[in-house]
Amino acid sequence: MLLQEKLDAFTDGLLKSGAIPNDVVEILFKATSDLVASKEAEKALKAGQPAPSFRLSNSCATLSAAITAMRSAPITLPALRISFIFASR
Repeated sequence: MLLQEKLDAFTDGLLKSGAIPNDVVEILFKATSDLVASKEAEKALKAGQPAPSFRLSNSCATLSAAITAMRSAPITLPALRISFIFASR
């Protein structure tokens, strides 16, 4: 089973379970639709394309070039899209 098939099955099961309120599901689908419409994925690097040069800070706050790290092993860069909502008290 391909990863996308596994993700689709997981999503379908989660939606059918009712564990997520309908208003939240609507927001999630709208956000996904907006992201697809923005065509941001088309700007992403494709498999095999070289990454731009950049420096990374390790757990000891020492900067090193990514190219140096990749000489010994591949590196993985997680990307998170996070929004913080602050409520006034």
